[in-house]
Amino acid sequence: MPSDMALAAIVAELQQASSLRQKQDIQTAAQRLGQVSGRDEAIALGDDCAAIPQGDGYLLLAAEGIWPQLIETDPWFAGWCAVMVNVSDIYAMGGYPLAVVDALWSQDAVRAAPLWDGMIAAADTYAVPIVGGHSNHHSPYNALAVSILGRAKALLSSFKAQPDDHLLLAVDLDGQPHPKYPFWDAATQKDGATQRANLALLPTLAKRGWCDAAKDVSMGGVIGTLL
Repeated sequence: MPSDMALAAIVAELQQASSLRQKQDIQTAAQRLGQVSGRDEAIALGDDCAAIPQGDGYLLLAAEGIWPQLIETDPWFAGWCAVMVNVSDIYAMGGYPLAVVDALWSQDAVRAAPLWDGMIAAADTYAVPIVGGHSNHHSPYNALAVSILGRAKALLSSFKAQPDDHLLLAVDLDGQPHPKYPFWDAATQKDGATQRANLALLPTLAKRGWCDAAKDVSMGGVIGTLL
């Protein structure tokens, strides 16, 4: 066990981590959206996806913007991640993905090509079609965001977490670190069938009633996600 001084040093370092500080930006959206009149109060704010009640289940809707530095330095992986992180959000809510759309800004088509290659590779791996979106090849910068639609019958929601719950970290250790950034890559070198089977464990747990709360591990890491 670390000493009190060592633990304090770790806490101080984490408090300055950009991945944790950027997570605080969501408070601005939460404050604004909380003031919107007419919003369906059955749709809680702050989960990995918006869970929209429909019939005997929920439509799941989410979106992710990709880190600009990753787009500039590793555009293929950025395109891959744009699809992968959205797929992960759907499964983390106990659902299955249906389709994604993208919004892509680039300085020209050449710079957009590796982003497209990464997105298409991930879409094939996770068997999720890219069904439309927006493209602009006359932008002063390169940027990418992807949105996803999914569906769940038994919902996993972070709002259901309670004190004294047992906490389980579900992670695929069969992978490797990214050569430059603190990302664990257990996806790009693995076949799609294996990955889809692994991810399907989450909606299976939800359906059987063995788990009712979950959260996708995000850029904030385990500590940031728990917070």
